[in-house]
Amino acid sequence: MDLQYLPFSKINFDDVFFDSLKEDYREIGAWFEKKSKSGDRAYVFFGSDDEIDGFLYLKMESGTVDDISPLLPNGSHLKIGTFKINAHGTKLGERFIKKSSTTC
Repeated sequence: MDLQYLPFSKINFDDVFFDSLKEDYREIGAWFEKKSKSGDRAYVFFGSDDEIDGFLYLKMESGTVDDISPLLPNGSHLKIGTFKINAHGTKLGERFIKKSSTTC
């Protein structure tokens, strides 16, 4: 079991892990390709069978965040762009959240 920080271009978007995201978000294929071309990276967790069991995309944004309440003031903010895990009684979700909090 391994958590890796990989370029989108090295992540297998055909993995069954992404099937539910493809069903729920029609535009995810174009988004994933755009991220691949721009060199963006994401945290990917591989289970013991080398299948993807978790995915976390983080990005830094600057400015005021006004689409939430309370507003976040002008500054730098870490955004969780996409986060999905296959829950199976481990603390995988907690591990990803801890990783995001240490990335700031």
